[in-house]
Amino acid sequence: MPDGVTGTVEKVFAYVNTAPDSSALRLTVKKNNVNILTDGYVEIAISSNTGETSDFDDDEIEADDYWTFGISQGDAVAADLTLHIRYSYIN
Repeated sequence: MPDGVTGTVEKVFAYVNTAPDSSALRLTVKKNNVNILTDGYVEIAISSNTGETSDFDDDEIEADDYWTFGISQGDAVAADLTLHIRYSYIN
């Protein structure tokens, strides 16, 4: 995203190649060290490969924002995690 332009997060989508089998996988998404997710996490349920959310406490983004991602609840079997953040901006 170009400097000086703001955007809007539309959706966070998570995928694992190997689904969790004993507990759901919960992932945090932080912008500038503050969690942006309304529920606090995006969840991939037991036996599922995907999870997503469109509920954000803060959905505005800028080019110099610092992003971190974490696993707040894990499952030893879940593997090969991919996390996508879909956003839009007007130039």
